[in-house]
Amino acid sequence: MVCALLLALYGVVLVRTAWVADDAFITLRTIGNALSGHGLVWNAGERVQAFTHPLWLALLTLVSAIGVTPYATALAAGIAVSLTTASLAAWRLRVAPARAAVLVSLFVLSKAFVDFSTSGLENPLTHALLLAFAALALDRGAWSARRLALASALASALALTRPDAVLLVAPAVAWRLRTRRRAADLGPVLAGLTPWLAWEAFSLVYYGTPGPNTALAKLGAGIPEGELVAQGLRYLADSLRRDPITLAAVAAALAAAVVRPRPGARALAAGIALHLVAVVAMGGDFMSGRFLTPAFSVSAVLLAASLPGGRGRLLGIVAASIAALGLPFASSTILSGRDYGDRASAAVAPSGIADERGFYFAYSGWWSDAPESRRPTIASSFVRAGLDLAAAKAPVATLPAIGFAGFTAGAEVHVVDTLALADPFLSRLPMVRRAPPPFAARGHDWRIGHFERMIPAGYLATLATGTNRLVDPALRRLWDDVALATRAPLLAPGRASAIARLLFAAPAIRERPEYRPPPWDELLAVQPGNLEALYQRGAARLAAGDPPGARADLEAVVAAAPGHGAASLELARLDLRERRIDDAGARIEALLALRPDDPDAIFLRGDVFRLRHRLEDAETAYLDAARRAPNLRPAAWTDVGMLRAMRGDLLGARRRIDEALELSPGYEPALRARAALTSSGHAAP
Repeated sequence: MVCALLLALYGVVLVRTAWVADDAFITLRTIGNALSGHGLVWNAGERVQAFTHPLWLALLTLVSAIGVTPYATALAAGIAVSLTTASLAAWRLRVAPARAAVLVSLFVLSKAFVDFSTSGLENPLTHALLLAFAALALDRGAWSARRLALASALASALALTRPDAVLLVAPAVAWRLRTRRRAADLGPVLAGLTPWLAWEAFSLVYYGTPGPNTALAKLGAGIPEGELVAQGLRYLADSLRRDPITLAAVAAALAAAVVRPRPGARALAAGIALHLVAVVAMGGDFMSGRFLTPAFSVSAVLLAASLPGGRGRLLGIVAASIAALGLPFASSTILSGRDYGDRASAAVAPSGIADERGFYFAYSGWWSDAPESRRPTIASSFVRAGLDLAAAKAPVATLPAIGFAGFTAGAEVHVVDTLALADPFLSRLPMVRRAPPPFAARGHDWRIGHFERMIPAGYLATLATGTNRLVDPALRRLWDDVALATRAPLLAPGRASAIARLLFAAPAIRERPEYRPPPWDELLAVQPGNLEALYQRGAARLAAGDPPGARADLEAVVAAAPGHGAASLELARLDLRERRIDDAGARIEALLALRPDDPDAIFLRGDVFRLRHRLEDAETAYLDAARRAPNLRPAAWTDVGMLRAMRGDLLGARRRIDEALELSPGYEPALRARAALTSSGHAAP
């Protein structure tokens, strides 16, 4: 009964915390292209494996093919697989209900496990496969050839879902092979590995590389190994700070495998340790806990299986420990509510590691309190960027975050991924040197998982024209090979040689180049009608202190594409700085007629109302913008506080400004506003 109640609680938690990550939409765009006849590609006409999980992609494709929306596809698959996995794992432990209760309690109270039981990423399927393998490995019976084939098939499926998760099962398979010592075992092993081997062969022929492009982008960035290991240790420390039960369960399982070993337990423990070493060596991830859930899922099974079946003292100690470690952090799990994403601005730690669900939940959480019915909402800046690309009908564009934005832009836009996850050319170049980007780890000019590449001279023109216009000779040769491998027909003459050079030749460039902004003039020279390039040039001119030049570019964009929100808002802000209030108001209302839920436009409407001395209307607009977009709340609440001070409501003013500082303690406008209220008792307009 207790286990059934815990499973029901897990189901409720899944619904309350369900969300879809930005990265999941990379896969969803690929699926959309496949169902539209473009192939398993990120950009139409360019064969790139921008995903690491062919098996998870296949599952999502099957659901999408029956007409389910992409967002619902990702959500439903995660919930269904996660709940089924937990139920089957508990059912297998049904002869010892206390063990099953411990297992499900760990699932319910681990923030990492809860976060990535949905998300649209491959973790749920990884958990299912690992739990199935752990059950097989812990079975007391001897392994027959059939079981060996099944174990190899599960390892193969893991390689097709989360390649590094194979490390968790490799020691157990090797141990069983060693104990059997039969040459005939090679056949069952190869039979089990056939799906993975078949995919590798397909990938080599179709994509021109046996591994995903994401591996090239992340492993070839040029970061010293010592820096990666240090970041990997920060990843473990971040997990201990946000979610101590996850690594505590891993540690307890490793100890149990030594103190109370079962058949196969030590081999599983060796896999857990090996996987943790790999996670640290690769620098962890920018999503807190994501890379730890595979080891945690195996650890949870191993720990539960190691416990006595009755109500012994050890079982009581474990139950008390789970409660002590998990319940203080229950606001992220069983007590997580609709407002979980309200502190999105505080979700990223100084290490660059984020509470990814906290960052996106307000925009893509199923049960979030966002007023829009669709998910992800337009309150996400990434969604708005994609809408702008779609409105501009840009043939070629660049994006630093390609999930929501790339999916929303549509297949007609060739998206250049500056992080190179989906770009077969840039992924073969080292990352840039530049001032620390947003959310970079303290003391570094990079953020883990976000290794920015520079757009080389001639690359955008090459993409726009289809002819090699790269300036650097080494890069010209590299592009020739990349184009043959990813764009030419599969049996094109010279393609096999190009693939071989890409696999085995030395990198075209080894040194990390200094950052330079994308050459928009170069793209406009060959595509004068590329409105996104025109917008980007206008924004660059504005940042460089050239308002007239910026206005000319932005006006041209809005005239041709009224739905380009970023261009309209930049013009409105420029109008407000120049005190052209009526012009700004007209631009904002025109944009809101097309995008009534755009929070940035609603916020600027508040600025217009304030300058027109319609203070109550301004406050309403600011609060509406804050309700829709958590990232606007510090600014909105500060402005509301100042408006209330102007109306003589000093207590209300201080309350709103304090709320802004509670959300963002270092927010300078709020600090200045509080100082003004404290020193003078009133605030100037």
